[in-house]
Amino acid sequence: MKPTILLDFDGTLGLGNGPVTAYARAISSRAGGEEFFSRACSAIVAFEAGEADYLDGYHAVAKIAETAGISAEIRSAAYRSSREVLGTNEAPVGPPAGLNDFFQGIRGRARLVVASNAPGSGILRLLQEWGVLGLIEATHFAVGKPDGLLPIVQEALELGPVLSVGDIYAFDLAPAASLGASTALVGPTSQFSPSQTTMRGRSLDNLYPQITDWVDRARKTAL
Repeated sequence: MKPTILLDFDGTLGLGNGPVTAYARAISSRAGGEEFFSRACSAIVAFEAGEADYLDGYHAVAKIAETAGISAEIRSAAYRSSREVLGTNEAPVGPPAGLNDFFQGIRGRARLVVASNAPGSGILRLLQEWGVLGLIEATHFAVGKPDGLLPIVQEALELGPVLSVGDIYAFDLAPAASLGASTALVGPTSQFSPSQTTMRGRSLDNLYPQITDWVDRARKTAL
């Protein structure tokens, strides 16, 4: 029996507003222009400051676009094009500080699994560039959270305790909590979310000691 750390990507492993800004730019190039882009960027800033009730930056941009009457088809096409440039100068993103060392320390004591609603191509490339792809036991993309996370958590629970880590409680943590898994909330909402979590921090690297302690306790429980 071995515990599993189940990790979201955007806002959890991949940090920075580059991708969501690229999404806003891709929408503005199709509809709305610079006025939309300015409003979308303001919404991103408001979310980051805890001044707006969005799920994440992507949700903020999408809601501004919806309010502006921009169609779902345009939003979807813009999202796909923004993911194609993930990690480039057009959509810069980086890992939490010390991620490789943290994963190296956890490897062998816990399973590391990535589960994201985003497509996998750009993410896999970045994980490889960051030197951590080989430390991850399994990856799941286009998961369809929240419901799509349930079978992944259920499978992991058959192997031992599970800690689900993400920046959107409703998508990344609530399905896991409903099955009895532990939860770790990161990102802007960690500062003000009323949801009950096992741990929380502004960024994943703030939680390395707590996650390591959780692994040690989980291993003892699983024996």
